[in-house]
Amino acid sequence: MPLTVISTDQHDRPAFVCDACGREITRVSEGNYHWTMGGEVYFSHRSACCCAVDERYQTPFCNQLEDFFFFLVNNLKYGEAEKRDAEARYRFFQGI
Repeated sequence: MPLTVISTDQHDRPAFVCDACGREITRVSEGNYHWTMGGEVYFSHRSACCCAVDERYQTPFCNQLEDFFFFLVNNLKYGEAEKRDAEARYRFFQGI
């Protein structure tokens, strides 16, 4: 699962990397997530790389990356207080 941290001159940031082409997925609307019966998760660019991930990793299931975030946040019980705290930390670190 290529969830990674990318280091830049300004800061380090988490990022999703496509399992087919190895490039970063920079817009949620351009990504898919795929999973296997065993629970392995893979990511792809929606149009260009989706079939390549399915073929390479034999992933029978695929959905839009937007849904991945919805399910993840829901399963982690990410509420308004956590969201406010995360937004405050984001604003703080953007100013450094």
